[in-house]
Amino acid sequence: MLKQSEIMEIREADSKKLGKADAVTDEVVGKRTGEIRKKGQILRDKLQEKIDKKVEVLSLPYSKAETLELALDALEENRKKWFFDELLVPHLKDCQVGRSTFLDPNSVRLHLFAERNIFKLAYQIITENDIKAGIAMLPDPDIGISSSDRAAQIKKLDGEIAALEAEVENLKKL
Repeated sequence: MLKQSEIMEIREADSKKLGKADAVTDEVVGKRTGEIRKKGQILRDKLQEKIDKKVEVLSLPYSKAETLELALDALEENRKKWFFDELLVPHLKDCQVGRSTFLDPNSVRLHLFAERNIFKLAYQIITENDIKAGIAMLPDPDIGISSSDRAAQIKKLDGEIAALEAEVENLKKL
């Protein structure tokens, strides 16, 4: 039979073993937490770098060809929008309810010369040839990046960003 003092010694020794196990566990968890946090921060920094690079690529100047295409598209879109939304449709609405005479210059003038619409006359004055001539006057060398090069760089960066996102998700498995 064990004496009371021997039982106390056994319990104390076992208690020390449990304390040591807890300390080792805490140390390992602390180290792993630190490693995971450090790895997460490294991945976050790489992700931020790729996102910043993507913003940079998106902000690069347009090539002359792309500038021409975008300017022509904007001219066409704004011509139609201005003509229909700001002039013709409001005029026809006024005519429909009897406030204006159909296509009478004095009636049309009310919409055309509203202060917010005057600058929109440029859409009717500027021609596609004017835009092409303006593009031809841009200085050489062409400082812009082609839309295909921009798209390729963005696609590459999106792939790198996706790979980093997958690595971030893999942190859950650690």
